[in-house]
Amino acid sequence: PYGQQSPLSRVPSNAIEAGHQRGVAFSPSFQGVACSDTVNPNNPRRWIDAGAFADRKGPWFGRLWTWLSVDCARWPGSDADAFRGPWKVQTDNPLLIVSTLHDPATPITGARSMHRQFVDSSLIVTKTWGHGSLGTSECIERRYSDYLVSGNLPPSGLVCLPDKSLFPVPVRR
Repeated sequence: PYGQQSPLSRVPSNAIEAGHQRGVAFSPSFQGVACSDTVNPNNPRRWIDAGAFADRKGPWFGRLWTWLSVDCARWPGSDADAFRGPWKVQTDNPLLIVSTLHDPATPITGARSMHRQFVDSSLIVTKTWGHGSLGTSECIERRYSDYLVSGNLPPSGLVCLPDKSLFPVPVRR
């Protein structure tokens, strides 16, 4: 049935709406992309081993990220043109890689590794905590905008300070 009561009527109309649903950690499209673009084991033991390995590489969230992908074990398809390497490549346009210094979900070590693998890329960092760099620093925002609008790549190694303290000091009255 169609209309307001059909399951389809409850599907988010856009990514922003999907991200703000109560209890939704990821849009269902996460598995569609993650599973189609990767080769995944179907043996449960391999997922346990992969989670332990990921935790050694990225403490706090390594195992979590692995288990968020466990749906891929039985995902019905894969993308024939999914990129499988080589990983050290020269892209048509140089990449801008942006990270925070202390990201528990995607550690700076991953950003540094990616920077080494993409020839002529630039890695810039906000010296702060948290997952995601947007909204952390006007310094980063200017570099993002300049890169996206004009194609100007900032110098690699740039470290920007955050605009706000992680734990602002309360004002006493």
